[in-house]
Amino acid sequence: MESQKPYKLIAIFQDLLKDINNLYQFLLREADALDTRSSGNLQSIARDKERVISRINLLTQQQNSFLKTINLPDGDNGLRQLVDKVSKSDPQLAELKTFWMKISERLAKCRHLNEQNGARIELLNCHAQRSLEILKGQSHLPYTYGPTGMKQKDQSNHSTVSV
Repeated sequence: MESQKPYKLIAIFQDLLKDINNLYQFLLREADALDTRSSGNLQSIARDKERVISRINLLTQQQNSFLKTINLPDGDNGLRQLVDKVSKSDPQLAELKTFWMKISERLAKCRHLNEQNGARIELLNCHAQRSLEILKGQSHLPYTYGPTGMKQKDQSNHSTVSV
């Protein structure tokens, strides 16, 4: 492997880590916007997330192309092989391993936060759907709550709102 090649990967890793950190910040902002139900902020954050994810995908393609040029498989397996080989043969390239570990850790945090945000969105969607069903008189639950707050069987099958 040429001596310049690992440094090219370090540059890719630096950019990748920066973009993954940006994605993490967007996911945190998304969580806050979901908590406050700020749809305007959610739309803006979604656009920002799309842009940063596009950059992350491009950098990942560059990383995989680099791995192919040195006859390693793309993805985690190739990176693991390269990092182990390089860090043993050249201690100055231990930086490569450090970046890879930071990227892996931050990606795991992003994945977890994204799953949490997805669950929040699903819950909000269920609440909205349930509210629409109740307004349309199409409740699928065996009971609703009456004016006094007590459970009662849903005996109506007509819309509770007329336009």
